[in-house]
Amino acid sequence: MVRYGLLSADDIRRIHERRREHNRLGFAVQLCLLRYPGWPLMVGEKPPSNLLEFVAQQIDADPDEFGDYAAREQTRQEHQGILAKEYGYHPYGSSYAGSLRAHLQTEALSTDSAFTLVQSAMEWLRERRVILPALATLESLVRSVRGTVERQVYWQLANSLAHEQKTELAKLLDLGPAKGSLLGWLRRVPHSCSAAGMLDLIRRLLWVQGTGVPNELGEKIPPLRLRQLAARGARHSVSHFRRFPPEKRYAILAAFLLQVSEELTDRSMDFHRRLIGRMFRESDKKQWANFVDQGAVVNAKLLNYARLTAALAQARRNRHSLDAVIASEFGWEALERDGQEAGHLAKPKEVANFLDFRAQYPQFRQYTPKFLETFQFEAIPAQKPLLKALHVLRQMNREERTEVPADAPRSLVPSKWAPFVFTDQGIDRCYYELCALSELSLGLQSGDIWVQGSRRYRKFESYLIEPGIWEKHQERFLEEAAPSLSCESYLTERKELLDQEIKKVGEMVRQHRLPEARLEGNRLVISPLTRSGPDQTEKWAEKVYALLPRIHLTELLVEVDGWTQFTNPFTHLYTGQPTADRAGLLTAILADATNLGKSRMAEATETYTADRLAWIEDWYIREAAYARALASIIRRQGEIPLAARWGSGRTSSSDGQVFPVAFRKPVIAQVNAKYGRDPVTTFYTHVSDRYAPFHVSAISSTVRDATQVLDGLLDHQTDLPIEEHYTDTSGYTDHLFALCHLLGFRFAPRIRDLSDHRLFCFEKSADYDGLKPLIGGRIHVQTVREHWDEVARLIASLRQGTVTPSLLVSKLAGHPRQNHLFVALREIGRIERSLFTWSWLQDPELRRRVTAGLNKGEAHHTLKRAIRFYKRGSVSDRTQLDQDLNAMALNLVVAAITLWNTAYLDRALSALEEARIPVPSEYLPHISPLGWEHIILTGTYHWKGRQTPWGRFRPLRPDVVERYGAMGA
Repeated sequence: MVRYGLLSADDIRRIHERRREHNRLGFAVQLCLLRYPGWPLMVGEKPPSNLLEFVAQQIDADPDEFGDYAAREQTRQEHQGILAKEYGYHPYGSSYAGSLRAHLQTEALSTDSAFTLVQSAMEWLRERRVILPALATLESLVRSVRGTVERQVYWQLANSLAHEQKTELAKLLDLGPAKGSLLGWLRRVPHSCSAAGMLDLIRRLLWVQGTGVPNELGEKIPPLRLRQLAARGARHSVSHFRRFPPEKRYAILAAFLLQVSEELTDRSMDFHRRLIGRMFRESDKKQWANFVDQGAVVNAKLLNYARLTAALAQARRNRHSLDAVIASEFGWEALERDGQEAGHLAKPKEVANFLDFRAQYPQFRQYTPKFLETFQFEAIPAQKPLLKALHVLRQMNREERTEVPADAPRSLVPSKWAPFVFTDQGIDRCYYELCALSELSLGLQSGDIWVQGSRRYRKFESYLIEPGIWEKHQERFLEEAAPSLSCESYLTERKELLDQEIKKVGEMVRQHRLPEARLEGNRLVISPLTRSGPDQTEKWAEKVYALLPRIHLTELLVEVDGWTQFTNPFTHLYTGQPTADRAGLLTAILADATNLGKSRMAEATETYTADRLAWIEDWYIREAAYARALASIIRRQGEIPLAARWGSGRTSSSDGQVFPVAFRKPVIAQVNAKYGRDPVTTFYTHVSDRYAPFHVSAISSTVRDATQVLDGLLDHQTDLPIEEHYTDTSGYTDHLFALCHLLGFRFAPRIRDLSDHRLFCFEKSADYDGLKPLIGGRIHVQTVREHWDEVARLIASLRQGTVTPSLLVSKLAGHPRQNHLFVALREIGRIERSLFTWSWLQDPELRRRVTAGLNKGEAHHTLKRAIRFYKRGSVSDRTQLDQDLNAMALNLVVAAITLWNTAYLDRALSALEEARIPVPSEYLPHISPLGWEHIILTGTYHWKGRQTPWGRFRPLRPDVVERYGAMGA
């Protein structure tokens, strides 16, 4: 409002040329509306009240005078003409339509969102001071442009294919006698992570490569467009493809194959890493099983050791001969034999592991020849010996040789492998190959080794802005950055601030004024937080919730859709039109949210068949639609006064919730000992301080939470201005501290065992008397300076969206510690973590704020568990996309319940106030909008309700209102 509504001295002079007050006010309001949103007042239109008051205050006018201005149509039109002439505004016409169309065609190559394109069109017109036409005109233009660009992309891809390549693509749609189409075969998820599963992946990849569709084909199309076409190829049925025109069919199939090639390569690397990890785990399990089986022998050896030490101690005290004591108690031969047996039981753990590897070698031989022949690896110079070793193994496989050449590379073999690889007879083939495969797995994880044709195992440099573009636009990138990416400014400011904070805490420790924390020797002790909420919170919450009307979940969704139109973003995949069957769309969403699935939901609705729900999902439900629908719900919730009681909307938290996997031998889900022996999938959710769940993704349970934090902060489409974010211990790393600060977020994790984490400073720890036990070292300032440009380029890459934050954070976590970028980010992270920790020690309110934020996320888990009730919420979808859509459906329903509860709780509080039973203000921040006792979540799902606009609500429960009224009287 300040940007477009603030009037200059020249503006006010022109405004005061109007004689009457209401004319001056109307003229000023029209000027502001021409600037933003870009069109003048329509007949009978009233400006927003906040704008009217803001403008009236500047020209010393009464806002109520606007009523007189609005009544005179002729004056309004005259003013529009004067404003256009004096400020250079032009009407929209054919002279601008062509240029705008060309602009939108360029924009449409990088985004397919109609909403984004309309926004871009408005901004383009505003910059040229063109009065915006009717919204319907812009929407019609955008639809036309999207269609034109789509046809151009189809033509460009299809005409880049040779006749032979098109023939191969057509084979994807051929149906076999029993196993379906090749298209279905390529889409299928492997049943297990095994040698057979690996060979299946390689067979598919070789078939894709055999089609001759070149990887360079994707370079001609913007990445976003290519991903969209590939996503369509992953969902369309064979019958759908056959109905498409040839150009469209070949373009989508080609894009699909390019993506499948990358996915198969990535999954093959994942399988290899998991199989290597399983080899080590199986050996560990076998070792410990043997150890347990020999428990009686181990116990006997321990008893003998206890007898020996007791006898030796007694002999020493009595000054008896040690030889005589050992001879009488054990006998030297028995003692020597006992020691040898104990030594056999106590072999080093690593040795026992390696001894068991030979038994697992045949499993690897089932796939490694094909694996090494299919994939081409590249590496940093330090890993060149490993690449040469892989080449030697390829040659041995081709020539069917069993002996490793004497001149095979040896420097790749770590010391722990050496005794098994290098023997008196030469190089052991089994251990040499297993060692090379193990080192390959480590190199892939760290980023030292990358694979041609991969997306997640590419060279780290390829994820960042290209060097030429960075060098050309570096100045602009740095100017746009907030906070500043100036190295010296950052170091100077943080050095001064860190010094102040350490000295402040040191003084508080000396005076024993550190709140709810103390230093006991070398250990930091933080007292548990006391309860922050009033004692009668639950009582007041029950009283307020008792007023809320009982409602079926279906009716609630229909009512919220009437308030927000959140179903509008679910448009047809090709026409861009919203669905006319909103009930069917909501049924399909509920099928995923409740975990009933399409078949059981069809039984529960008696209106839709499973095929119909599948058709709706194929053509209308996409990730981008969920994001926009969620944004519309959260926007409406933020407008309700009660929401401000829970928070400003500027802080958030994130946490994961696990759900069991419903199928055996899952490929995506993995076992995490933290959650038991069964595989699980995690739904990782970001929640604002107003209880709004603004981002969610499905991830493997073995993925650390810290890798997902930035995805939600950078990739949500809501209006929430998040500034501070909370996580638990698993959500933090030093790298994340650095990235969050440089991206403009304050990262505030609740770190378990905080006293065990050493802090860092710029000066010597000796300069901070009394706090030396907490300080683990100094910041390497020179490292930060030398590699600041690389850090700035990485941050700019994240802002520009050239890399997914979760992928980049996971790469950094696996990078070798000698990597310069890794080290520089670690040093910056140490600065930020140290600053945060000193603040944490001084500020109990910060600790309570973090805990309260995390508790809101935990409360969401309870509601989600209640909604996703079928089969304990177990995940039955095998693909990542389907699991993400499941998580998003659940998140959307939770957001709708949160909005509905917020609206009716706000009305209930007003009713209590009218009944003279007002809820004390200190209780309001603790009454959550996540209750569901009044919502009927299960049963049959019928869509009887009608949409009602915002402002028309159901009556509160009349019996409770009357009872409260009597109590108040």
